[in-house]
Amino acid sequence: MSTLLKLPKLAEYEFRQLQKLMAEASGIQLAPNKRPLVAGRLMKRLRHYRLDSYAEYLQMLDNPLFINERRLVVDLLTTNETYFFASIRTSISSVSGWPGSAGRSRSGAPPVLPVKSPTAWRWLPAKARALKTGPSWPAT
Repeated sequence: MSTLLKLPKLAEYEFRQLQKLMAEASGIQLAPNKRPLVAGRLMKRLRHYRLDSYAEYLQMLDNPLFINERRLVVDLLTTNETYFFASIRTSISSVSGWPGSAGRSRSGAPPVLPVKSPTAWRWLPAKARALKTGPSWPAT
């Protein structure tokens, strides 16, 4: 006879505790409609520790010995944007003279390098910074 896997439910009060944890740790305010997402992302951690409920997991997170687990929760519940670097790689590859490039973009115009962070451009190679194309490119 097979037994069904019992999946714990994330109660409202447990979700509110996680909202508070996220706000204190990262400044992120989790909207109420994110409850299913939070439950899904933390389910693996419950399975890892073989816990039967989110209440047990929250109790564990309150223990100072599990500070790294608290950090992991923040990491699991945040989405890291990689748009900047993916766009830069695509734009740089179309620059004439850049290693591995086939020339300029299809339109013949120099690439526009999108910058979402005022300091992110500093990580680019000097040749890419020298392009200074696009209205959002910071002045040096």
